[in-house]
Amino acid sequence: MKIEEPIKTTVEELRSLLDVKNLVGEAIETEDKVLIPLMKMGVGFGVGMGEGTSSESEGGSGSGAGAAAGAEPVAVIVLLRGVKGPMV
Repeated sequence: MKIEEPIKTTVEELRSLLDVKNLVGEAIETEDKVLIPLMKMGVGFGVGMGEGTSSESEGGSGSGAGAAAGAEPVAVIVLLRGVKGPMV
């Protein structure tokens, strides 16, 4: 197996994780406010490939790729309905 195949699959999955919709949450609407949650996200990524021999077989090779992601809420934007401009 070529190392490019697992890398390509893993990168495609990471791209779907890193969508802005995952960092800016769904707006929560109340009677007088709109709340927009914001997240921070961390991502880790690794790939590897190896070839070897063993006493039971003629050898082999392998490759792999993996990734992990985590999100954590960090802020909420509060928009007040009917209030124009910055509040002092």
